[in-house]
Parts: sequence; structure tokens; C-alpha cells
Amino acid sequence: STSSNLTVTVAPDTAGRYFCRATVPGFPDIGAEATVYMKGPPTIISHRTQFGIPGDNVRLECSAFSIPTPQKVVWSFKGEDVGSGQDYSVLEDSLTDGIKSTLIIRESRLEHFGVYNCTVSNPYGNDVVEITLKAQKSFPLILILTGVLGGVVVIVVITMVVILCQRKVKKPQGDN
Repeated sequence: STSSNLTVTVAPDTAGRYFCRATVPGFPDIGAEATVYMKGPPTIISHRTQFGIPGDNVRLECSAFSIPTPQKVVWSFKGEDVGSGQDYSVLEDSLTDGIKSTLIIRESRLEHFGVYNCTVSNPYGNDVVEITLKAQKSFPLILILTGVLGGVVVIVVITMVVILCQRKVKKPQGDN
């Protein structure tokens, strides 16, 4: 539009980013961006399956788009609310358009793996998702080091055999 004013009726199809650019001959263009948000219930946008290694500290993330900012985020596991305690701690990061809640499971055990619920609430409603935490297998460091060391030994042995074979082939012959 070439008008100096833009009026928008806020609706799902008009929410988004707008850019205004002013052009005057003989001067550089200038511009500004504006974002129109629509208030409503939160929408959780996290991965529904996440992975962790038993024995490690595991992080489950629940990110939600929410205008206004959520009033609370609740994590639950097997019907029980979990939060900061012996096995768990929660970090919350406010975003311009929502929140990211991270449930940290300290020194995870196999019984910590399964289906967690993340509930995000604001004055317009809430959203709930199930996030499945699956155990990811990891090779113990000793096995990795043994494999690497074994590979190096095999390469050294092959190199020695090749050198010895070449010396035998190139053996100087006596005068006959």
C-alpha cells in the first residue's frame, strides 16, 4: 500500500509480521518491522518424542507459543506432578512469543523414562501434550577406546608385515 496508515483488524489471518518501507527520491530507504500477535490459548510446539541416556542428566523441553505469556507450566509423570525436587528441576525461559520450560532429570534411571505431560496455561486457556522420553543407548567409553586402540594395533601389524615382506623381496643377491 502507498498510504501512510495501515489499519488491521486482528484475526488469525492478519496476525504476523508487517514491514513498512519509506522511499523518498534522493534519500536512502528506511524501514521498520512490526509484529501483530493475537491473544489466545497457548499452543505447545515441542517434539513429542525426546531422548536421553540413562545415568546422565536428561533434559525434556516443552516450548509453547502463547500471547499473553503463560501463567504456569506443569510437568507430570505417571499422574503425579513433578517439579523441583530430589530427582527433578525445572528451568523456564520467557520468549517474546511464549515460553520454553525444561524439565531436568538428575542422574536419570530407567524408571524415569516413559510418557510425561506438559501443561501450559494462560488466561485464555491451556494446552496439554504427551512427551515420550525414550532411552538412547550409548556405548561405554571403554568400548570405544578399545575399538580405536584395536584398530591402531591392526594397522601397525599390517604395516610391519608389508615392510618385512618388501625387505625379503629386495634382499641383495650374491655374485654367481
